[in-house]
Amino acid sequence: MHYDLRISKTFLLFLIVWIIANILQSGFTDLNNDEAYYWMYSQYPAWGYFDHPPMIAMMIRAGYFLFHNELGVRIMSVLFSAASLLIIWLLIPESDQKNRNLPYYMLLAVVLPVFNIYGFIATPDSPLIFFSVLFLFANKRFSDKQTLINVLLLGFVMAAMMYSKYHAALFILFVILSDISLLRKPGFYIASVVGALLFVPHIHWQFSNGFPSFKYHLIERVSGLHAENIPEYIGNLIVFQNPVILILGIWLTFKRKTSDAFERTLKFIFYGFMIFFLVSSLRYRVQPQWTSLMSVPLIIIVFNSIDFSAIVPKVIRWTAYIMVPLIIVVRLALVIDFLPVKFLKEE
Repeated sequence: MHYDLRISKTFLLFLIVWIIANILQSGFTDLNNDEAYYWMYSQYPAWGYFDHPPMIAMMIRAGYFLFHNELGVRIMSVLFSAASLLIIWLLIPESDQKNRNLPYYMLLAVVLPVFNIYGFIATPDSPLIFFSVLFLFANKRFSDKQTLINVLLLGFVMAAMMYSKYHAALFILFVILSDISLLRKPGFYIASVVGALLFVPHIHWQFSNGFPSFKYHLIERVSGLHAENIPEYIGNLIVFQNPVILILGIWLTFKRKTSDAFERTLKFIFYGFMIFFLVSSLRYRVQPQWTSLMSVPLIIIVFNSIDFSAIVPKVIRWTAYIMVPLIIVVRLALVIDFLPVKFLKEE
């Protein structure tokens, strides 16, 4: 597949504004509890930590080397966010409609909470989103041509995803389930071995420390079924993915026929995370950010459907009319504490 790496001046300007806005937000917003926690990680470099792999600690350490303040903690998240939006844009097939509909892509990025939150917040979901998007890009290159470079890139990105957050394993699994032909390609096994070898230092750390992360996530967090878990999960999912865009995306996946393997992959990721964590809520409380990767297929599915029905662009516009002022108020409230509701206080 040919990738046109050229981007329009309009999109370049959008990315610049996106970066500047998130840099300002980063510099003037106090760290939340989780970010301070991960900053502590960054002060003690290791191949693993109690509840997460080390990627977020590496990111914060690199940024804090440049700026010894909140901006330093978050600068890598800001850059990863912009890069994620750029790669997602490159994943969308080139066409006259694509360039004409660029304003809708920018609006979708703005109204989806996930891209706003992880546009600057420094938690493991930030590198997870970036490397998951990069994985889709690498997988498309690999599927088109199994060159050594593409094989090695795929293996490296799989390792980077796993070093970001363990949820990456689900993302990789859903991609494989959407395209079983990957298992018939020798290059995919080579890429998997490369990724596994790169992940060995973390596995060794887990082994040396008694597998604390696996015990915590798979055993200690299991609390059993509680009546409020399922409705809480559904409510968080709706809010975290933007209720209007989420419902629009679900409707579109049923109304539009899947045109190629990539669209099938997007649907598997979208519904895979939704269903997996719905089932998981039977065993423990599901946190909202665990479904953050759903926003990646969601933005592409909705954008690719703009010309499918006149309803789609109309919904995006009206959602933006409501959400943009709300987002501005919330972002200002993170800097100037004038609202009774506290935001971004993750567990």
